[in-house]
Amino acid sequence: MNNRVSRPARRSPLIRAIIVSTCALALGAVFPPPAGVAAAPAVTITNLSADIWPEHDDPRVLIIYRGTLSADAPLPYPLAFAIPAGAQVHAAAYRRNGQLFAAQYQTSRDGDQARVTFLVPVRDFQFEYYADVIAGQPQRAFAVGLVFPLLAESLQVSVEQPLRSSDFALTPASTRTATGGGFTYYLYTEERWPAGKVWSIRGTYRKDD
Repeated sequence: MNNRVSRPARRSPLIRAIIVSTCALALGAVFPPPAGVAAAPAVTITNLSADIWPEHDDPRVLIIYRGTLSADAPLPYPLAFAIPAGAQVHAAAYRRNGQLFAAQYQTSRDGDQARVTFLVPVRDFQFEYYADVIAGQPQRAFAVGLVFPLLAESLQVSVEQPLRSSDFALTPASTRTATGGGFTYYLYTEERWPAGKVWSIRGTYRKDD
């Protein structure tokens, strides 16, 4: 799912969409809508879940976003996620009729971050990446910062405790947990989380293998 497609010589639909969006924003700033004409509602993510899985199937942290764009989102819609520069994209995809389809993505460097951009033809999307942010042995620590391109009306974050680990502690602490498949999950809920604002978590635990 995460194989990259080489960039064609001609501008891709994604680049054209970004150029058109940029020009539209510039024109909107110069020629604002007439008085009495309501501006188009801003696109948001109505529901967004973020899973943070340290050492789930890899020595790194797997991060998974599953979200749904608001009903007014013009399709196809360009999404752009900021991730650590050394992170590895695992999946950029959209969900249609219950099935997951890979989307072509492009990556650009932005300081100490990478920007991953892809078009989704439907409202449901999924984005996954691995971050190499775990340090220590056998006492381990990790820190993750999540940032989203659009306002998330409802944000659900779940942090998975690694198997065969002990003394698992998170900052900030969670007040709710759930279990499933032998794992314990620490749960967080946020309402109307702003675009661009970092949601951060730190964790420590001991793991001897």
